[in-house]
Amino acid sequence: MVGGLCLSAGCAALDWHRDGSDSAALELDLQDCRQLARADTAHLAWPFPNNTARLVVTNRARRAVATPSPYSTWLDADRSVLESELVGTCMRNKGYTLGPEKQPARP
Repeated sequence: MVGGLCLSAGCAALDWHRDGSDSAALELDLQDCRQLARADTAHLAWPFPNNTARLVVTNRARRAVATPSPYSTWLDADRSVLESELVGTCMRNKGYTLGPEKQPARP
């Protein structure tokens, strides 16, 4: 089934395109959008070493103890998806469209 979807959708690699832009301008704009997206999603990171989320629980001695959270990977995935969406919005605002990767002309 996936193969059929792939064939009908084209499954080509995607790339950003804008009329009149060269690859250097594309790279600068993409880098700028990625930095802005990272800054916009940084508040979603947990303030712990290695971005590892922690849960604070009370042990038997009634002391607070930080333990690894089972949700940290979910939060990282959500942040990654949001960051990707923000990059896409930024690039479209700069006039780019996302389409099939252009193949170099064959000699």
